[in-house]
Amino acid sequence: MVKEESHRNYQIRLHQLQEKFDRNELEHQRRHSEVAKVITQLKQELQRAMQCMLELDDSMEQQIQSVERFRHQERARLASDHLWTNKYAMWEEVSIAKRTRLGEGSG
Repeated sequence: MVKEESHRNYQIRLHQLQEKFDRNELEHQRRHSEVAKVITQLKQELQRAMQCMLELDDSMEQQIQSVERFRHQERARLASDHLWTNKYAMWEEVSIAKRTRLGEGSG
């Protein structure tokens, strides 16, 4: 009888431990599922952030190129203005020289 009671106590204890193990296993699976969801969300956020950074990088590169084109165009415009100024000054010099020669020739 003592042996049967002891065996029954072991059976009860084994059953309790099995239930505890099952609960722990379910809790572990639940937590694992939650962690997997969080990891998936973080990966998606990271991908969106990386895409935003790529778009920002492209936008900044386009702006830099635009500024460089503007600088080049502005330098070209200033150089063109300078050339026209020089050309006009040369015409004036030639005109003055012609008038001077004409004045010398008639005098």
